[in-house]
Amino acid sequence: MTAGPPRIGTPLLWSSVSSLGTQALSFLTFAVLARLLGAPAFGLVALAALVIDLLLVISNAGMNEAVTSPRRMRILRSGPISRVDWHSS
Repeated sequence: MTAGPPRIGTPLLWSSVSSLGTQALSFLTFAVLARLLGAPAFGLVALAALVIDLLLVISNAGMNEAVTSPRRMRILRSGPISRVDWHSS
């Protein structure tokens, strides 16, 4: 039995639909908020959303590489404080 090339069409489609749906929902939410709130309140909401998005980008930076890394984790316990050491296998 021979294996053909991996099929990426369906996952790529679902990933694109998910991303576009998230962006559309975000745009719709901001449009409704802009209509319901006054200018100063909406500016505060937009600033808070910007800060939250930046913090999410910073907090996720490098997370995929750390999760899929071939390194092994060793937990060292010294009293009440634990430390995680990463070392190559």
